[in-house]
Amino acid sequence: MNLLSSGYARLIRVIDEFAKAHLHEHLSWVREALVWKLDGLSDYDIRRPLTMTGTNLLGLVKHNAISDCRYFGEVFGRPFTEPLPRWDDQNARGTDHWATEDETREAIVGLYRRVWAHVDATIDVLQIDSPGLCPGGTRTSSCSTSWSTGCPTPLVTPDTPTSCVSSWTAP
Repeated sequence: MNLLSSGYARLIRVIDEFAKAHLHEHLSWVREALVWKLDGLSDYDIRRPLTMTGTNLLGLVKHNAISDCRYFGEVFGRPFTEPLPRWDDQNARGTDHWATEDETREAIVGLYRRVWAHVDATIDVLQIDSPGLCPGGTRTSSCSTSWSTGCPTPLVTPDTPTSCVSSWTAP
């Protein structure tokens, strides 16, 4: 029985390391592809609203930086050291989808790259199935995390749960 449990523990470590490597690889190419979309574009083109909400390319980079920071930082008890808008700040809702006049391409891409390092460190230090706590409103509900897009996406809406337990799901 001891031999069996020892083999099982080794198998879990192998699966855990494989899942982490896969996650790192997937996130890496997704991040690079997003930043690459800005290459060669003028300041006007990266800031030009592409939707009725004002979303622009630079805003998508900003949004991913803030979202990744929240999901891999606050959710897993590893808050990012730089200030970000709070999850429940109604005045900041949606403002991460565009860049303000004061925010430069270099500043937003720099933030995104610092967040990458933070996210990668979080993935390295935690087990692949480590539980996380999703901040939110006033009710409690369970939620899970999906890796289908390469980014963690809670299966809840902003109006629904508050404190919800999530865990990483191997791809």
